[in-house]
Amino acid sequence: MATTLTEKLRTGRYDGDSPDVLVIDDDEDVRWALLELVQILGFVAVGACNGAQGLKLACDRRPRVILLDLRMPVMDGYQFLQRRQADPALAQIPVVVITAEAAVDPIVPEVQQLLRKPIGEEELRAALEALPLAPRAAAVS
Repeated sequence: MATTLTEKLRTGRYDGDSPDVLVIDDDEDVRWALLELVQILGFVAVGACNGAQGLKLACDRRPRVILLDLRMPVMDGYQFLQRRQADPALAQIPVVVITAEAAVDPIVPEVQQLLRKPIGEEELRAALEALPLAPRAAAVS
């Protein structure tokens, strides 16, 4: 049986259809580092390489929080945020923008936090602990 993309991107023990954290970043090294860091912090995570893939995973898997890069091909972080706001269920999921850019366009009110890359374990832990995580929800078929 072939391994699906989401099985490859999943980290940690997976007890159900809804991951704790969705990491959306086009830089594979950064994405995998964040997935590993999220796992170290005790969360279950899934990753996406652009906003379009992230939007599909968010709709299908209903994460409790989204870590979002802004500059990506296919669908960037700003476009992802616009599409997310159009879906009432997705709009309830907290978003933490993670960027390496020194100057960032004004972040929309729907973004709960802004973190600068590179991100350390304690910084990410503090950010996740400060968020009102969305409740676990069953995936939508």
